Amino acid sequence: MVGAREAVTGTSAEIDGVALAIEVLKAAPVITEKFGGPDRVSGLNEPPFPHLRVIALPGGDDGRLLWTVRKELQVEVWAHPDGRSWPPLHRLLYDAAGSSRRSCPPPCSTRCSTASWTT
Repeated sequence: MVGAREAVTGTSAEIDGVALAIEVLKAAPVITEKFGGPDRVSGLNEPPFPHLRVIALPGGDDGRLLWTVRKELQVEVWAHPDGRSWPPLHRLLYDAAGSSRRSCPPPCSTRCSTASWTT
């Protein structure tokens, strides 16, 4: 897997927004402190829970293949299927989003918005 710094400085073909976001989030102190470690971040909804899933959304813009690439990603936080870890999920998601804003290497940028919550 390409590291966060290498992905940003590499060519546009090497930039994978999901891999970059996963690397940035895994390295964030909040993931170890509040989620329990970097094994709780991936591209899948899988144990251990609570778990952050990073996926690519449809759309985006390649900047006409010049020097900019804009890809929208979605970070989801998943609880254990039995509901044991559901209550603090909202706070954990905001902590992770704030951490990604502080940790994302230039020229990467982040924007946080929340969608609906279901139980």
